[in-house]
Amino acid sequence: AIRGCYAMKDTVMPVRIAGIAFGVNLLASLALMRWFGTAGLAWAGNVAIILQAVLLQVALARKVPTLHVSVLVPSLVKIVAATAAMATFVALAWWALRATALPLRVADLIAVGGVIPVGTVLYAAVLWALRLEEREEIVDLARKMAAKLGLPVKLVASTGGDPKSP
Repeated sequence: AIRGCYAMKDTVMPVRIAGIAFGVNLLASLALMRWFGTAGLAWAGNVAIILQAVLLQVALARKVPTLHVSVLVPSLVKIVAATAAMATFVALAWWALRATALPLRVADLIAVGGVIPVGTVLYAAVLWALRLEEREEIVDLARKMAAKLGLPVKLVASTGGDPKSP
């Protein structure tokens, strides 16, 4: 949303909203760090970021009605579903690792080297299966990255089903 404001030559609104978010972050940090320590600071920062994103989206939607949040809801629902699937997998896998007699460092290594990458692939697979509207853009980005690396990669387009090479 901030890029949209800048594209419309509006630099004042993002600065005002950033000031509001800063104030919320400061007040929430002071309030929450007393009871929750560093976790309270993290919560305060997240609350401020979410508030800033919502305020920027509302401001942008007022100027450009076609950018109203209702347009984003289908994609957002799919992203939340994929996030839930990934989080569930990672939590269950971590719980299973912790239930073993493995040393903590070994379990951490397995989590970082295996569980998290598999969770990431699961996230992408769920988004793909739910037909996220932006998936063709992801395929194009992957093709460009493969071409820059000189990799001969064939990717299947979601609309036609025919393999396409970069």
